[in-house]
Amino acid sequence: MSEQTASALGANPYLPEGVYIPDGEVHVFGDRAYVLGSRDRFGGALFCMEDYEVWSAPVDDLTSWSSHGVAYRKEQDPYNDGSHPNLAKGAEDGIHYLYAPDFCQGPDGRFYLYYCLDTVSRVGVAVADQPGGPYEFVDHVRDPAGLIVGERPGDLVQFDPAVLVDDGRVYLYTGNGAVNRVHRRFGYANNHSMVMELAADMVTVIDGPHRLLPDITESRGTGFEGHELFEASSIRRIGDTYYLVYSDVHMHNLVYATATAPMGPFTFRGVLVSNGDFGIGSRRSLLGGVMPFGNNHGCVERIGGRWYVFSHRHTDGRQAARQAWAEPIDLHPDGTFGHVRLSSSGLRDAPLPGVGRYSARIACRLTGWWGGATYSMLRHRFQPYLTQEEGPRQYVDNLRRGASVGFRSFTDLGGTLTVTYRGTARGHLNITTDEGDLLARIQVTPSSAWTTSAPQPITHPGGEVELLFTYRGRGRLALADFELGGAPE
Repeated sequence: MSEQTASALGANPYLPEGVYIPDGEVHVFGDRAYVLGSRDRFGGALFCMEDYEVWSAPVDDLTSWSSHGVAYRKEQDPYNDGSHPNLAKGAEDGIHYLYAPDFCQGPDGRFYLYYCLDTVSRVGVAVADQPGGPYEFVDHVRDPAGLIVGERPGDLVQFDPAVLVDDGRVYLYTGNGAVNRVHRRFGYANNHSMVMELAADMVTVIDGPHRLLPDITESRGTGFEGHELFEASSIRRIGDTYYLVYSDVHMHNLVYATATAPMGPFTFRGVLVSNGDFGIGSRRSLLGGVMPFGNNHGCVERIGGRWYVFSHRHTDGRQAARQAWAEPIDLHPDGTFGHVRLSSSGLRDAPLPGVGRYSARIACRLTGWWGGATYSMLRHRFQPYLTQEEGPRQYVDNLRRGASVGFRSFTDLGGTLTVTYRGTARGHLNITTDEGDLLARIQVTPSSAWTTSAPQPITHPGGEVELLFTYRGRGRLALADFELGGAPE
């Protein structure tokens, strides 16, 4: 099995190497699932530096994602003509970047895209004949008098729009910030979660904005304590219940609240996923993530009869190089979702085959010598991280003494194991189960070029297993891939 074939098994991250799409909103239209999110630039200094791009896959084959190309360019927003300075450090030519979007099929059958530009408190609207685009600018969300919502005196800051078309009515959810505050640099004020209803033109507000979820000054006694909205609203109707997914004040969590009406009131229900796996087992400390963690944004969507939670992970030791991630999730009869662990198998919804060649990019655990990971912006010295080279080819770098890379999970392991590595390392990799059972040991020596180790026997009694590669030795090790072979001759 080639690496390309292995990644096509539905493994995380589910989009191809070199694709950096965070903040994903996934919707099913017809017989395809479409994902639209922000678009990071590998090595970029800021979030969301690229134009929007839509990907889709057949609902009965979530291993086969294809790009529809650029769906919307940041310069299509008429505000973004370079005459309004972008105050973000590292911005190019004063142009504002396209932050997290959402899209929907309007009552007229056309497809509508809602977005905000960075540091700009207004919601743009664009339209297309197909969900994959291309989209054309329509207008900014306005009140009946034609004033732009978000720029009127006393307005709440517009950020991270989510849109719901419900029985022919259209609802828009926006907001950020855990507390109402003034941002001295960007001029943000009146930060809060909010909801509004739009007219059939998909632009004009006919009700609202109304404050929605409590901020940290209002949450005592509400059930939202410790889970107030940070950003990343996403909305779904499931049966007669409305589910508002968002990133809470911990940033790495995606959580959800429910209501019996689209404008609430909403009740906090729980955590869906953390991109550091916090809340799983005993992981609580900020030094205890299983992956370098940071902000999060995503959704839940039912595809082919199965529910999935979509989120993103962080790479390259920085916040602004994020990739789409997905996990199957259970919706229980009482209307609650489970809290899921990160996996390598992702959309496959089953363990990966125990024979084949796998890129290290499918790692779901990257921990330092202390057994945990920290914020994704803490690069090099402290923890391993995912990065890429020309090709593009992603790999794990900066494995130092005691650091580990984990892959969850495999079934029916073959009889041999090889790894492809490089670096200044001199020592060995211990390959164990997550329970600590030693399966193999591979010697590594310094090499400036990618080197494949000799096959080593690997023994396991069978069944499902999580593989953990822990480096013991001196120097720095990079891991490109590993191959699980058949029974040794």
